[in-house]
Amino acid sequence: MDHWLLCFCRKSGEFAVFQKSYDAITDEILRLQQMKKQAQTDDQDRNEIMNRVKELQDFIKKEKTKITDFDESQVKTLIQRFTLFPGCFVVEFKSGASVDIME
Repeated sequence: MDHWLLCFCRKSGEFAVFQKSYDAITDEILRLQQMKKQAQTDDQDRNEIMNRVKELQDFIKKEKTKITDFDESQVKTLIQRFTLFPGCFVVEFKSGASVDIME
C-alpha cells in the first residue's frame, strides 16, 4: 500500500508539471491563432487598399493629361471631399493625398 501511495504521489507531481506545460502550450496556441487572424485581416485590408490604388491609377492613365472641362464623373472618382476654410480650402483625394489651396 505504501508503495502504491508513493507511486501515486509521484504520478500526481508529474501530472501537475504536465498540467502547467499543457496550459502554457494551450495559451501559446491561442496566442498564435489570434496573431494569424490579425495577419489575415491586415492582408485583406492591404489588398483592398492596393486594389483601390490600382483602380485610381488605371483611371488616371485613361484620362487626358490636361483637364480643360469640368467632368462630374472625374470628380466623383478622384475627390473624397472639399473642406472650406476662411482664406483657403482643402481638396482630399480618395487616394489619401490632400492639397491645400490658398486664396
